Amino acid sequence: MAPTSVNAYREAFVGVLLGKFPSWRDYVAERAQDEPLIEITPPNWNGPPFTIDVRGDTVTVCPLCNFGFDYISTATEADLEREPRRVFAKPLSEIADFVGGHTVVVIKRNKFLFLKLGWDVRFVPVGNARDARDKGFSVIAWPTVAGH
Repeated sequence: MAPTSVNAYREAFVGVLLGKFPSWRDYVAERAQDEPLIEITPPNWNGPPFTIDVRGDTVTVCPLCNFGFDYISTATEADLEREPRRVFAKPLSEIADFVGGHTVVVIKRNKFLFLKLGWDVRFVPVGNARDARDKGFSVIAWPTVAGH
């Protein structure tokens, strides 16, 4: 497998991201040139921004919280040129579902007695948000005023 350059991976991801969300084009293009992070702050939102970080072979998505989902790829330069949508299908699908209001992010602190054992963070369908709350999760949802 031929190695993939960092720039090729990032450029391919940004290209596919902008194809999926054309209304983000001006904002993302401005941010993606000079900064490692792509940050999107929805209107009327006071929390952390929606952040996408592309480094090496990893896309990290932090959906309005300080926790990130890592998507690691073993794509080659040829894969990025021929099928970039396929290479980035999973993170783009999850971003689209979250931004479109189809999923929410749920977060729960795992504890045993007085020990904090880490966090359980995941995307769940909107219809399961109440069930997640009943199980002790906090829910982070994309505000409905943020279109895409």
